[in-house]
Amino acid sequence: MKTLFVPVDLSDHAYHALDYALNLALAAKSSKLIIFHHNPPIYAGDIPVLYSDDLARIHDEIKEHLEKELKKRMKAVGIDESVLKTKIEVVQEAGAVSAICAYSEEAKASLIVMGSHGKTGLYNLVFGSVTSGVIEDSHIPVLAIPNRFNFKPVNKVSFASTLEDFKKELALVRPMAKALGADLEIVHLQYPWDPKSLVIESQNTIEKLNQDGLNLMVLNADTDKRISEQIKVYMKDSKPDWLVMFPRRLSWFSKIFVSSTSLAVLHDSRKPMLLIHKKEE
Repeated sequence: MKTLFVPVDLSDHAYHALDYALNLALAAKSSKLIIFHHNPPIYAGDIPVLYSDDLARIHDEIKEHLEKELKKRMKAVGIDESVLKTKIEVVQEAGAVSAICAYSEEAKASLIVMGSHGKTGLYNLVFGSVTSGVIEDSHIPVLAIPNRFNFKPVNKVSFASTLEDFKKELALVRPMAKALGADLEIVHLQYPWDPKSLVIESQNTIEKLNQDGLNLMVLNADTDKRISEQIKVYMKDSKPDWLVMFPRRLSWFSKIFVSSTSLAVLHDSRKPMLLIHKKEE
């Protein structure tokens, strides 16, 4: 987690996510943090309401405001400016989601940290919001922070897995858990028709790693309940500090007919969720 990328829309919730990111940078010994603000020009029909000079002045004012906020919040967390390199980007490209995805990729960010809602003012995630759009489109992992959630030491990270790509998933999550000094638990819902060989192979992989705090929990799946509902029960019982999920990247056609388990869990989550895309086969 060398470079953290934090989209900020100037809302209180966005600043809470920034505070979380700063604490996370300290805990994970990150070397760089980028604050990103999207401020597109306003149009009345085809005519821009503000001229380019006005827009440039507003961008400078926003950047100055963000610089002051960042210094204040870094001081509150106890981060020295010589330890964490910071950068503030204010852009005007149309489309917040595409801008966040493009700039975070250009910056080679390790992680995007953002609130689970934006300017909508709604507590829960609203489908079609900027956050859900970034989760769907970003090639970079997204850590979604619930409203008013304050940073706590990350002692346990859990990730839900079908075990079909277990080694690849483990390779992505394990370094993050290690950087935080957290235990890592893999939770797998085993349906009656699922091959048991995947569980055996995954257990063998874990045994070979011989790492303390690395555990596979296999739960008997309830065929009458949604996966998202069963994961919520697991979260309540196991109490991880983070939940990691690997949503498939869906085509626009699939999105119409297939509900996202990851977004369904995130909708009601009261814990940070890390979402890492897995491309649709």
